[in-house]
Amino acid sequence: MKDNKIHCALNCASVYTNLFNLIRGIIMNKNIFVFLGLSVLLLTACNTMEGAGRDIKAGGKNLEKSAQEHKPN
Repeated sequence: MKDNKIHCALNCASVYTNLFNLIRGIIMNKNIFVFLGLSVLLLTACNTMEGAGRDIKAGGKNLEKSAQEHKPN
């Protein structure tokens, strides 16, 4: 009887260990996907900000050029 209880306890521990490893694996995979998704968004935002910076710079140059053309003597 005692051996049967020990065997049952070891099986239960094995099941819980496997369940824990499964849940840990799912969480790790989820974290990887979240990290990859955020990385893509950040890289896209960097390209967008670079483009916006160029547009603002070009607008400033055009404004400066227009101001020079209309400068009173």
